[in-house]
Amino acid sequence: MICTIELILSYAAKGWPTIPIEPRGKKPLIPWADFQQRVPTTEEVQAWFEKWPDANIGIVTGKISQLIVVDVDSEQAQATIDKLLPDSLVTPVAKTAKGKHYYFVRPPGGLQNRVRVDGVALDVRCDSGYVVAPPSVHKSGLAYEWIVSPNDAALAELPQSIIDLIEKDSKAQLVATPALSVMST
Repeated sequence: MICTIELILSYAAKGWPTIPIEPRGKKPLIPWADFQQRVPTTEEVQAWFEKWPDANIGIVTGKISQLIVVDVDSEQAQATIDKLLPDSLVTPVAKTAKGKHYYFVRPPGGLQNRVRVDGVALDVRCDSGYVVAPPSVHKSGLAYEWIVSPNDAALAELPQSIIDLIEKDSKAQLVATPALSVMST
């Protein structure tokens, strides 16, 4: 991974707790429950990424970061999102190995993590969740990249149409992200 501690710390400077994720994976290398309540110190972040220089970067979503991320992993999911996003909306967007991550301001009251919203590959990461962030590398070897960087666009409010879709879909699976899940080192 081509990454600098400055980039990792820039996420933390936005109030986005960053955690180390297994290289080319999605599993945290540390117990991360505490970072749903606080942003790690600069010293903690530097120590983690010195210990694991090839680690992917995780960003904790939800109340602590005021982030909700909509994960679009199929053409059907992208079509669903395209119908619901106003043309004028600009928010940070990352390219992933399978699709895109759309970053938004967490709605008041938050939302639970969900998978397969609307029966398609559309997932939501909010309270008690995290996402893998650029410039992390997927197991396929493809790198996560910013399409619209958080340095170039502020977080937009999550459109009510997407909140309604998420909340009305009783078939979407609620996901309890195991906050204490750690990869053995």
